[in-house]
Amino acid sequence: VWVLAKWQPWNYAAGLFAREEPAAPVEISDDVRLQQLLDAAGNALAKDRLVDPPGRNALELYRSALALDPESDLAQRGIDSVADKLLAEAERALKTRDMPRLASAVDAARSARPDHPRLEYYSLRLKRERERQAAANQRGR
Repeated sequence: VWVLAKWQPWNYAAGLFAREEPAAPVEISDDVRLQQLLDAAGNALAKDRLVDPPGRNALELYRSALALDPESDLAQRGIDSVADKLLAEAERALKTRDMPRLASAVDAARSARPDHPRLEYYSLRLKRERERQAAANQRGR
């Protein structure tokens, strides 16, 4: 008991459990932030998270990268890839006559790249399919 009273281990133990002060926030350079956005966008693209979920999809991440660096060739090509994948989805929807999926893919592709060369074709096909369905519904009444 005398040794414990003299040594007082509780005084040393307090230092073991002391809380450290939180570190000051680290400033991230625009180059590092751009690279993080491009990496996250590439991962989202690889996982086919093209326009969903909000805030973590490839299209939004590539657009955020472009906001940091409007000249980013990687971000531009990434948006092109998103549009290409969306139009491939439109093609699959067209083959299966899945109108809601076709409309969704065409609208998303239009949002990604309104000047995409294949967009006009799918927009026209969507319009024709809607007209065909409307005519079929009229005859069915």
